[in-house]
Amino acid sequence: MFNTKAISNPQRRPAAGRKGARRPALEPLRPVPDPFDIGETPGPSLHNAAAERVAESIASTIGAHHPAIDEYLAWLGYAPVEHLSGLAARGARIYFAPTVAHYLLSSEADRRRVQRGRHPPTPYERTAIEKDYGARSGVLAAYDAETDTLVLPYMLSGPDKLRAVLHELGHAVTHRQLRGREDRYEYVLGKLPQRIRRHLDAGYAAEMQVLVHETFAEAYAMLVAGRVEDLGVIASELIGILTGVGDSQEKRDAPTWKMDPVTCRSASLADPATVRMLGPIPDPRQPLPVQPTRHAREAAAAQRAA
Repeated sequence: MFNTKAISNPQRRPAAGRKGARRPALEPLRPVPDPFDIGETPGPSLHNAAAERVAESIASTIGAHHPAIDEYLAWLGYAPVEHLSGLAARGARIYFAPTVAHYLLSSEADRRRVQRGRHPPTPYERTAIEKDYGARSGVLAAYDAETDTLVLPYMLSGPDKLRAVLHELGHAVTHRQLRGREDRYEYVLGKLPQRIRRHLDAGYAAEMQVLVHETFAEAYAMLVAGRVEDLGVIASELIGILTGVGDSQEKRDAPTWKMDPVTCRSASLADPATVRMLGPIPDPRQPLPVQPTRHAREAAAAQRAA
């Protein structure tokens, strides 16, 4: 199994008007961006309202609706609608939660684990999840392969969230096609464009399995942002993988992008010091209501109008 965790960090050398400086050597951070930075919103021609609608149709909100959810849905509209439809066809889900830990510790996550023959986390694992994916973890997006769920935390805001969302969506659409076949794609690790090579150098353990998954997740983010010409040989392999997004089948800690090879969970993070909370965050151990995102949004609108 894999946990991936995507993190972004604003502390980097000046680029595109951004300020920053490196953190200590023990905390390797996301490489300084090259001139292509998907932290800048892709052009409107890449956006598809139909993709937004598909994303919302497979989304649920844990807790009440928050305006940040609308922003997430707009970003998901940059993905090709057929990829989101493929996720829907295979039963993948999107959950919006106060933090990623709120989803991972929820009865919804346990239900999906049991459906897939998995066991709910032990008390020790639950404590670790709260620490690694909670309010102070810096996690801005995650893909949990164990429950086939993209998790987006609406109570946390940080830098480069768009890239985090697209990268974790990349894990969602490529993970199943890569799982167990990583050696088939190992050769691409010797043909990486500079952007992906620098991404992998940001702190990952040199495990072929992890590097292949991370390569294709980042390549997907580049593809969605309209940078397919930068991918070289990876482009044809990625396009082949994407044809099977809807197929039904059953990372290590890095301070900028994380994949756990045990649980198949990926995540995007930022330096916790740069992440601000958008309001009081509930205790993730306490259950919150779960409802379709559209219903939560409509209820919030009705409450504002009252």
